[in-house]
Amino acid sequence: MTYEKLSEEVKKLLDNAEEKMIDLIDDYNLSIEDKQYEYENEIDTVDLSMKFRELSDYIEDYSQ
Repeated sequence: MTYEKLSEEVKKLLDNAEEKMIDLIDDYNLSIEDKQYEYENEIDTVDLSMKFRELSDYIEDYSQ
């Protein structure tokens, strides 16, 4: 496997995971909006993309 192929596959994996995680959180937020349980708080996704960017940078940061 080449470095380029590894980078491409990791990017696809992380893009897919990020999309699914945002969808799950959005579904959760919509479900509690209807019920307004006081012990359930909405989850903000404002910084979520940054976490996935950090993971994406891992290969480049640790390659020699």
